[in-house]
Amino acid sequence: VSDGRYRYVRNDLTGVPHLIPNAYRENLTMMADLEALRGQELPRPELWQCASTQRPREELYDSASDPWEVHDLAASEDHAEILARLREVLDLWIEDTGDLGLELPEAAMVSAHLWPGLRQPETMAATMKFDQGLVRLSCSTPGASIGYRTSDDEPWSVYTAPFVPSASGEDRVLQVLAHRIGFAPARGRFTLP
Repeated sequence: VSDGRYRYVRNDLTGVPHLIPNAYRENLTMMADLEALRGQELPRPELWQCASTQRPREELYDSASDPWEVHDLAASEDHAEILARLREVLDLWIEDTGDLGLELPEAAMVSAHLWPGLRQPETMAATMKFDQGLVRLSCSTPGASIGYRTSDDEPWSVYTAPFVPSASGEDRVLQVLAHRIGFAPARGRFTLP
């Protein structure tokens, strides 16, 4: 949460390192150098927070005076009021949005909120209207995207607005794919007039 000057971070999973293991990054020479320095006494230990294996429960940074966010002010008595204010903003946002980030294990969250009974929902099939020379596509599944093309050799285009079909002759079939992330996609075919 940021108010434009101060940035508040809450780490609910404090045992997760700042640098989560990543196969690509682990093969970089820089990472080997960083590992070699771990545990050594360094002149500015606050600069090594990114390499820590534990995260603090809360972090607070003054982005104006500390743009690299090196100096954590969460324990500072001088910043207690700012910390409390931004903490409350985050709590209200979590409540207002119904954020599910803390519902663990993840399978329980998916079963309860996304895929009831662990059965993947399906995206509704797209519909097509041809009106005044324009193709109009729609899907009744909230949040679904629609892709279309006129042949298997053609790349998919994302539907954003009514369009004039470019197909001619035998290619007067419009392939349509409606998909909401997390849902099973729905494929369809329409013959263009």
